[in-house]
Amino acid sequence: MPLLHRKLFTPTQPPEDLNLDDEVFHCALTNEIFKDYDEFYERTILCNSLVWSCSITDKPNLTYQEALDCENLARKKLSAFPISLSRPLVYLVGLSNRQRIDDLVEDLYLFVRERFFVGEEVEVLLFEKAKSRYPCQVVSILPPADSKTNGSSVGGAVINLDSDSSGDEDDVPLSAVAKQTPVFEASKIRYVVRSMGTSKKSQVEKIVNANCVKRRGGVFTRQVCNY
Repeated sequence: MPLLHRKLFTPTQPPEDLNLDDEVFHCALTNEIFKDYDEFYERTILCNSLVWSCSITDKPNLTYQEALDCENLARKKLSAFPISLSRPLVYLVGLSNRQRIDDLVEDLYLFVRERFFVGEEVEVLLFEKAKSRYPCQVVSILPPADSKTNGSSVGGAVINLDSDSSGDEDDVPLSAVAKQTPVFEASKIRYVVRSMGTSKKSQVEKIVNANCVKRRGGVFTRQVCNY
């Protein structure tokens, strides 16, 4: 539902004393019914005024229909967004102390655009001097060869778990994780990838450097991140 002046908009309920033979005015945009023409006219003017915003992207200065279209488009893009990227993004948001959404989006975009995550489908140069990339899935993430850590690799960072934790990184308080998580230079991270063949025999599993891996175009952009 589009926001009115950045606040929740609640459509007017049909009059309780409405009879079947009463003449009414229907606002098709909001699906509201009015017995009074002036109220219907005011609602029509309001719907066509640039006072609405998209409740998903927060895009302002829209008409009601434009805000509705913006929301539908955002939902469509979000439904196609890979789950393998959704979880890391939510996790990173929990670690951030940013107050402004624009700053948060920029941080996420700059961090994630050069890093890849377990389960993510990517395009990889599997062989030396190969000119074409192969569709692969990230199996695991390896920290730089010269790093020393006792933690577990999660999305290009290493999470050092507390000694009394259950072994699941989700059990560690975000504040504690933020203090214990060394962030490695993206170009030095290595990835274990598996080609997406039709059968297990045709699949190839290999350790590759970061510069051999890339996402398909349009999968992760600043606009998508803002959603």
